[in-house]
Amino acid sequence: PEAVGSRLADVNARLGTEVIPGAGVPAEQLSFAYSVNGNASWRPTRVYSDGVKTYIQFPSSLSGQDAPVLFVVSGGQNRIVNYRLKGDMMVVDYQIDTAILVSGVGFWNQDKVTIRRGG
Repeated sequence: PEAVGSRLADVNARLGTEVIPGAGVPAEQLSFAYSVNGNASWRPTRVYSDGVKTYIQFPSSLSGQDAPVLFVVSGGQNRIVNYRLKGDMMVVDYQIDTAILVSGVGFWNQDKVTIRRGG
């Protein structure tokens, strides 16, 4: 019985370090201090950082349509940055302070969502 008890303790200890999909780090190390503004149907459901990368999670319905383009606001200009899409998760290789997600073409047919860190 002693051995079974210690094995259960090991399993419970591993389950206790909750890991959020896409981040690979314990939940307590993540920062969710982001604000998301905009009404697009694909508006992100969660934005967080692990201190190195930024993770932008979209509704699962995004998979059937084109993903928005991510612009990072830097020096008063919108700059396209590299990111990867993994399912409904956009992974940016660094922490973003202010970013704009844009979908659609033309001035009137665009949907925009703004993300701000510390919001």
